[in-house]
Amino acid sequence: MPTQKDSSLAERLREDLHNLARAARARVITHDEAARALAMSPRQATVRIYSLVGSGWLHRIRRGLYLVQALEAPPTAPLTLEASSVIAISLFSPCYVGGWTAAEHWGLARHRGRSIFVASGGRVRQRSLVIDGTEYHVVKVPPARAAGVRPVWRGRQLVPISDQERTIADGLVSPAWLGGARRLARVLEEASRGEHWNPERLLREVRAARSGAAFKRLGYIAQELHLPELELVDEARAHRTAGIVRLDPAIPARGRITKYWGLQINATLAPARPPLPDEDDEPSAIDAPPWE
Repeated sequence: MPTQKDSSLAERLREDLHNLARAARARVITHDEAARALAMSPRQATVRIYSLVGSGWLHRIRRGLYLVQALEAPPTAPLTLEASSVIAISLFSPCYVGGWTAAEHWGLARHRGRSIFVASGGRVRQRSLVIDGTEYHVVKVPPARAAGVRPVWRGRQLVPISDQERTIADGLVSPAWLGGARRLARVLEEASRGEHWNPERLLREVRAARSGAAFKRLGYIAQELHLPELELVDEARAHRTAGIVRLDPAIPARGRITKYWGLQINATLAPARPPLPDEDDEPSAIDAPPWE
């Protein structure tokens, strides 16, 4: 039977978690923010935080950064994109959420699984890490490219997420960012059907990527998909570079070569059958972008 002391401790725990959650950004809070929220000195806050981490109510992301476990949420509840993005900004800034995560955000793809794709202009020590059940796939990009993404509102937070044109351009440079050449083609086709489709903005993003291989993939895929915007093929043709590259760099170099586009067609763009509901064609490894 719970004692008065137990009830007092439970009430104190609930009050502390309420104060921490209110001060946190999408459940993410720093040590200094926690000290202010708990009205404690830094030393006192350290002791309280250590206790909350030990009991599972706080999750240590890195030194001085914590994730608050909501009282009403089950321990296995996945992180929201809002919370995952705040963690990403804290760990990998300057950075943006891109790749398959951005494609899913804009309704261009469906991704099953608890993972988030991050492009970072900072120092990348780990390309893959798991925080509170969510896996982060991190790739390195130039700082200027990471800083050039306009944030959008996600819940109560401004989150830097690549727009659909930047997302496609990144995929044209490194198809594995979207799950391979096949998914890249699906994303491009889905975007072309949408009301916000802007081929000129896409071309600007591909130019900014400064990748001849991206233009080769764009021209070939646009042609294969019979997209009505002929300027995509014309621009890609004008930016063709010498040499042969693989349509999908993440899979073996086999298949016919089209000298017109300078591509080895080592992947099919259309699946032989629709994907099953539980299939996940996310890549097992992310190919390094040409910026590295």
